[in-house]
Amino acid sequence: MGVNDKSGVCAALVQRKKLGKAEICCIGDDLPDLPVFEQAASRLQCGCSLRDQSRSRFLNEKQGGKGAVREICEAILKSKGLCPILSAKTEN
Repeated sequence: MGVNDKSGVCAALVQRKKLGKAEICCIGDDLPDLPVFEQAASRLQCGCSLRDQSRSRFLNEKQGGKGAVREICEAILKSKGLCPILSAKTEN
């Protein structure tokens, strides 16, 4: 299971969908994810598991497979004011 060349797969997807770097968000939790980070404007790490945290703009608390993506999605929605329920929930 998995992909050996994550960076290559990402590059092919970016080219096929004609995406700019500003449209790409990468979420990673292991060293093989670091090369993909170079293709993304938004770089997020799950559970602070990567050794090189300087490449990320957001470090979340949850680990991959244990709510990491949900935590990140909620943070994005809240920051954009797109989910009033989440905004109200975290303010209390």
